[in-house]
Amino acid sequence: MTIIPSVLPPAGSTRGGPRILLLDVLRGVSLLGIAGLNAPVVLHLRVTATDPEALMLVHWSDVLLRDHFFPLFSLLFGVTFALLMIRAGRAGESALPLLLRRFGLLALFGLLHRLLQPGEVLLPYAICGLLLLPFRHVRVPLLLGLAALLVLAALWTSPVLLTPAMVLLGVAFGRLEVFSARWPVRPVLHRVVPPLTLLTLALTVAVHVLLGHPRRLLVVAGYDLDVVTLNGLVSAAALMTGLWLLLIRRPALPQALRPLALLGRMSLSNYVLQTLVFVALAVVGWRDGPYRLVVPACLLAYAANFALSTWWLARRPVGPLEWLWRWGSTLRRPS
Repeated sequence: MTIIPSVLPPAGSTRGGPRILLLDVLRGVSLLGIAGLNAPVVLHLRVTATDPEALMLVHWSDVLLRDHFFPLFSLLFGVTFALLMIRAGRAGESALPLLLRRFGLLALFGLLHRLLQPGEVLLPYAICGLLLLPFRHVRVPLLLGLAALLVLAALWTSPVLLTPAMVLLGVAFGRLEVFSARWPVRPVLHRVVPPLTLLTLALTVAVHVLLGHPRRLLVVAGYDLDVVTLNGLVSAAALMTGLWLLLIRRPALPQALRPLALLGRMSLSNYVLQTLVFVALAVVGWRDGPYRLVVPACLLAYAANFALSTWWLARRPVGPLEWLWRWGSTLRRPS
């Protein structure tokens, strides 16, 4: 059986079906990685050529974090888009008004969040969601083809194109319901996880070597590919399929992953909470500090995320911002 149901309390179920633990865990993992990229931006941490520790942290941040987690977050955004459409259709409701309100509210959250974090992603995701609306009934093969073309364009031109590519791929995955029991994914995962893991290791070494190179490109079949973007994409695929296989093969593992699942269930609230922690640290004097402050800043953000998620979800079915988002989207006050 390949469905990965939530092992969390029944109150965590979403309207229209149970939560899928894999998606919550992936959201939680993504939030951990994204914090490492956002903390230096919000705190304006300094990197100087005479600080070898800072240079090392920046280097390994590029190797291990850069472009690894936003593609995964984008994929999950697309999956959620598709699942909302499917659930609305099964309930006999029109998905369009729901999605318009949902992305409109997300844009509002993004505009407010942007006052604190200029590089935030909520507003771009809201715009991306609105642009996706005409594609909501496009056939899945065409969605997969468009996603593949955008991935190639991102590798050849700009990694910015990776976001719409992964969102379209997520919509296709959601439409196909690949995370449900109807798909025998275990044999496929057994075949793809080992080569993806090996390729991730090889690309990580390549990024480590090429980061000092002015072009940072790999030549494949006569085309120049951005090795950092390629590494992030392959690493995201390896992470998703590896966790998926673990959750299928190890029935006892979901309980061990409960903290990450709790974090992912409140991904919107926790994403904003991370920014609030970084802003608070800037106020108390960490702003414009040395780059090494990124490590304690992230640890404090993680502590706040896990503490709030554990405390809140023991008392409420969804996070505070998720509750507001659902209320505004459905025009019905959630329980």
